[in-house]
Amino acid sequence: MRQVFLAFLAALISLPAFSGDKININNGWRFIRGDQYSAHAIHFDDCAWQTVRLPHDWSILGPFSQDEPTLSRGAYLPTGIGWYRKNLNVTKRQLEGKVFVEFEGVYMNSTVWINGQKLGQRPNGYLTFEYDLTPYLKAGENTLAVRVDNSAQPGSRWYTGSGIYRDVNLKVTGKTYVPQWGTYVTTPYVSEAMARVCVETKIANADATKNVTLVSQIIDASGKTVETSTKTVSLPTDSTSLFTQDISLDQPKLWDTKNPNLYTLRTVVSQGRKTLDTYETTFGVRDIRFDPNKGFLLNGKHEIIKGVCLHQDAGPLGVAVPERAFERQIEIMKAMGANAIRTAHNPASPAFLDLCDKHGILVMEESFDEWSSSKAPQVFTTEGGRKTVKLQSYGGLYFDEWHERDLTDMVLRDRNHPSIIMWSIGNEINEIWGPKGAVINRELVKILKKSDTTRYITNGILGPSQANRYGTYADLDLAGYNYRMDNAIKDHYTYPDRVFIGTENRSAVVMLPRGEYIFDQDTYEHKIFEKYPSKDIQKLFNKRMGYAQGERVWKQVKENPFLSGFFIWTGFDYLGETVPYSWPSRSSYFGAVDLVGLPKDGYHFYRAQWKDEPMVHAFPHWNWEGKEGEIIPLTCFTNCDVVEVIVNGKSYGEKATRSTMDLHLNWDIPYTPGELKIIGKNKKGEKLTEQIICTASAPSQIALEADQTVIDADGQDLSYVTVSICDKDGNLVPTASDEINFTVKGQGKIIGVGNGDPTDHGSFQANNRKAFNGYAMVIIQSDGKTGSIKLKATGKGLKSSEIIIQAGKAKRGA
Repeated sequence: MRQVFLAFLAALISLPAFSGDKININNGWRFIRGDQYSAHAIHFDDCAWQTVRLPHDWSILGPFSQDEPTLSRGAYLPTGIGWYRKNLNVTKRQLEGKVFVEFEGVYMNSTVWINGQKLGQRPNGYLTFEYDLTPYLKAGENTLAVRVDNSAQPGSRWYTGSGIYRDVNLKVTGKTYVPQWGTYVTTPYVSEAMARVCVETKIANADATKNVTLVSQIIDASGKTVETSTKTVSLPTDSTSLFTQDISLDQPKLWDTKNPNLYTLRTVVSQGRKTLDTYETTFGVRDIRFDPNKGFLLNGKHEIIKGVCLHQDAGPLGVAVPERAFERQIEIMKAMGANAIRTAHNPASPAFLDLCDKHGILVMEESFDEWSSSKAPQVFTTEGGRKTVKLQSYGGLYFDEWHERDLTDMVLRDRNHPSIIMWSIGNEINEIWGPKGAVINRELVKILKKSDTTRYITNGILGPSQANRYGTYADLDLAGYNYRMDNAIKDHYTYPDRVFIGTENRSAVVMLPRGEYIFDQDTYEHKIFEKYPSKDIQKLFNKRMGYAQGERVWKQVKENPFLSGFFIWTGFDYLGETVPYSWPSRSSYFGAVDLVGLPKDGYHFYRAQWKDEPMVHAFPHWNWEGKEGEIIPLTCFTNCDVVEVIVNGKSYGEKATRSTMDLHLNWDIPYTPGELKIIGKNKKGEKLTEQIICTASAPSQIALEADQTVIDADGQDLSYVTVSICDKDGNLVPTASDEINFTVKGQGKIIGVGNGDPTDHGSFQANNRKAFNGYAMVIIQSDGKTGSIKLKATGKGLKSSEIIIQAGKAKRGA
């Protein structure tokens, strides 16, 4: 026994004193809404505060109120000031080195204290920042306090959430270490035979001058070390030094959208046999090029950028988004055929970018929605009448002081992600309409290129004629056009060396919620004003935002390779920015899928155009009681050559996609209840696929379907359960609005409910939800323990339904 103990002790002593690994400290925070005098003090009594687990968004708890100063931009949800506190236990041994705390995102205006000592303030709510705790720590218990001030409203043009909404980590190192974002990996030469990998490494030394060994190991996805570079370097006292290593990688596995191969760079700093620090960086080997005539080339092959714009909220979960929610969004967009995402209009979370690397998604990462000038005042209609409000936002308040630090930090943090192929320095910026815009644009490009010269820089510009006039495009690597693809095509011939990208474009959706259809425009306009009161631009939006606009843009991109590609507005609906509607709407209408991830008809347009698997999708539904004999306009999106429509056995004819300039097919069919069958065929008339829509009878039963029936028992993974209201034969009732109640037993809980209705003011944390046009959604999370989770759904007059989800170890691939 003594020998075993001595061996164990020897093993402990041989372990490195400081690993350099991040230690997640999301658990055990105390929180309170409202300002608190002296809450940063060590001995402040926080016993009455709520205990929360990060990430945390207090705004999503609601309630929705028309009186909230966030107004429709912020989804009518509360903001204000909040405080967080946490106790940290630090050992004497750890105090011999360095201790840092890293916040991946706090919205917004965060101020941080340790043991009553103010560490700093950060206005930007989207960026990661770090503080050195070492000078103020003591052995034993220490108090970390954070004040979050999101009281200046309306503070953005979309829902931002409030709080410490991303992860918080501690990093404990020795006195010699790789600092935050201390590595930079580039691949200046790439071929299938060989790649040149250039590694830049920063090493900080808070000790006396010493010689150390720097080892850079390239490790493939299987865990095998495939290349190693070793270098002996000298570190001056109290300094940070930069070192470069060139590594040849034979027969590299390239990263692309179909095979997103990843490598790990393991950096080891040692002195003799003693390891001083280790640091790991994920990267990919790939070559990106934009050509004025050929568009985008990935590893030398032409690829159209088929992109979507995404805000960072996850609907019912707000902005405190578990990794699985992000992954589900990416999976749904990939299933639609998208290969790219624009992070509208702010830096994304590290977890989201990691997933884009893993799933082969091209990324345009955006930095600012405003520069020094806030967006123009807008008029909002409330019960008290109309009032004009102006954003109390980052741009008008903090841009001048903070833009260089914020832009630099975004690039330093994210420049090793192979998914990121371009940086965007703005979106529909006010200054672009005058000469000041060109000056700021040029400054931002210079700042960005100090930290990364390997990616293209763009700007989402709404006024291309002004950008041409003042020379704004001349300083960009990639000319971004928002909603002006006609101008881009004309400018190609005027500026033949310019490279183009559609940074934001209309999607193939109408400005209606999922599952709602209007055939009588006059009646529609009357009803829409009654349900969704808004400004007079309502009619304009209704006419311009149909799927025909999405068709037009896609045809322009497909027929003009020099356009590189485009990003539709948007992939998902999101909280806030209810344009063109106001109260009672509290979320957007732009998405190809709704707020809970259920596809709208426009989603299937992109499936038809961006995917090869044969498909047909016809709409509207086939439940039109009272319209028997009336003409129902039927529309079909398809990638088949020929489509035939049959109603109750009677054919209404075949139509060939090659026979029309449109990217859809239309039929006018007298409504008869029964079975609507849509058959997709090839040119030979052979059946490839079909869709069947049946007229549903009265709601009779509930159906449950989970996207994952096995989830990780880590208290983080999610199962999204779709709730369908069906008739006695199992047909979806597309107009059903029954209220459904949910109960959960076992090792799990409900963390969100929704239905995709932009006007539903029910709590996202409730245990019930009304169906909206036949559907609702429940989001389940484990309680951190292994076991089964039983979800039961009941409704008045409906047959109940149950589903079992196992909390254990989930299996999922890229």
